[in-house]
Amino acid sequence: MTRDALTGPPPKPFTARCVVCHRRTAAAVAVRHAGGLGGGNTVALYACPAHAPTVAPGPFGDEFDPVTGRP
Repeated sequence: MTRDALTGPPPKPFTARCVVCHRRTAAAVAVRHAGGLGGGNTVALYACPAHAPTVAPGPFGDEFDPVTGRP
C-alpha cells in the first residue's frame, strides 16, 4: 500500500445503468450474463434493486446495439 492510497481521494463507486428504467445506480444487481453478438465477449446486464426481481431471463435482441454488440 502506498501513502497516496491512504491519503488520496477514495475511488469512485461502481455504477451501472438499469436495463428496465435506464437510470444509473450504485447498488446495481447483475441480473444476466450474455454472450456478445461478436461471439467471445460476455456482457453483464444490471438492474436497480427495485427492478432486479422483475427482470426475465434472456437476453433479448433489442437489448443490444447492433453495431457495438453492447447494451
